[in-house]
Amino acid sequence: MILKLPDFEIDENDILVNYYGAGGHVVIPEGVKGIGEDAFNGSVTGNSFISAITSISLPSTLESIDPYVFDFCDALASFSVATGNTNFVTENGILYNIDKTTIVRYPQAKAGDSFDIPNTVETIGYSAFWHCTNLVSVEIPTSVETIQEAAFGECSSIISITIPNSVKSIEAGAFMYCSKLETISIAGSVAFLGNLIFLNCSSLQDIYVYWQNPSDTNEITYSRLGVSNDVYSNATLHIPEGTVEKYSAATNWKNFTNITDGTLTGCKKTQANNAVVYSYNRTIIIENTNDAVSVYDITGRYVSINASGKDAMHGVSTGTMTIPITQPGVYMVRIGNTIQKIVVK
Repeated sequence: MILKLPDFEIDENDILVNYYGAGGHVVIPEGVKGIGEDAFNGSVTGNSFISAITSISLPSTLESIDPYVFDFCDALASFSVATGNTNFVTENGILYNIDKTTIVRYPQAKAGDSFDIPNTVETIGYSAFWHCTNLVSVEIPTSVETIQEAAFGECSSIISITIPNSVKSIEAGAFMYCSKLETISIAGSVAFLGNLIFLNCSSLQDIYVYWQNPSDTNEITYSRLGVSNDVYSNATLHIPEGTVEKYSAATNWKNFTNITDGTLTGCKKTQANNAVVYSYNRTIIIENTNDAVSVYDITGRYVSINASGKDAMHGVSTGTMTIPITQPGVYMVRIGNTIQKIVVK
C-alpha cells in the first residue's frame, strides 16, 4: 500500500519512493525509514522541481539511504538531521553516517572551492561528491580506505587529486567526467581499481602510480580505465624506477605512449626560468633564481615550510633555496610565472 501525502509517496515499508514537491527546503516526514533510489530522480518521478531543491531535512526515524539518491538535486546546498537520529549526522551541511566514518553526501551547490575530508572518514560513499562543480580541490586524509563508485563523478572543476597510502580500493567510475582533472597520484596501497575510473577525464596530463608490479599477481584488478585515445597519447604515466618493462606489458598501462620511470628517485633536475629545481632526501632544492618562489601540493594547497611558523615561501631568493617537505608526493614549484612539477620521495 502506497501512502500519498501532498509532496511524497511512502510505501508499506516506510520507504520514501517519490517526491512531488516544488523544491526549496524539503522536510522529509517523521516515520520515513528509508529513501529509495528514485525518490529524487526527476526523470522517473516526472518532477521538474527536483533540481530546485536547496536543502533537505532528514527525520529522526531515517535508517537507510539508497546510493545515488541525490544525484539530480543540482541546487542542493545543505542537509540537516532531526535530533534523535542514530544513523546519520551532519556537519556544516554535509551528510555523514553517525560516527562520521563514511561521508554520505557533500551537497552539490555548497559554497566554497575546497574541502578537507575529516580524518574520521574511512569510506567516501557512492557518488558522495557527484556534480560538485564548485570544488577545485579535495584533501583526502590517510584515514580513508575505500573510495566507492562515482565518488567524485562530474566534479568538473577539480584539477588534481592525491590518493594517500591508506586507500585500498577505488571503485568503478570514481573520477568519471572530471573534465578538468590534470594530475592524479595513486598510492601503492591501492589493491583494486574499478572499471572506467577515468571515463571522460579528457584533460589528464600526468598519472603517478607507485606499484612496483602492475600485474594481476600483485592483486591489482585492471578493468578498462576509461582513458581516451587522446589521453593515452598525450598524458604521461609516471612509474617507479626500473619498472618500464613491466608497465609496458601490463593491461591498460601499456597503452600509454609516454611512460616515465624515476618517480621514486626524487632527484631528477629540471629547469624553470633558468632556475634548477630538484629534490633530494625530502627536500626541494632550487638553485640560480632571483624570482619569487612558492610551493603547493598536488591539490593546490599552499605549503608553508618554516619551523617558526613564519611565511618564508614568498619573497626573493638568491643562490640556493632549500625547502624541507614532510610528506612524499608530487609538488608544484612556482618560480616567477613558471610552474614546475617535482616529485619528493
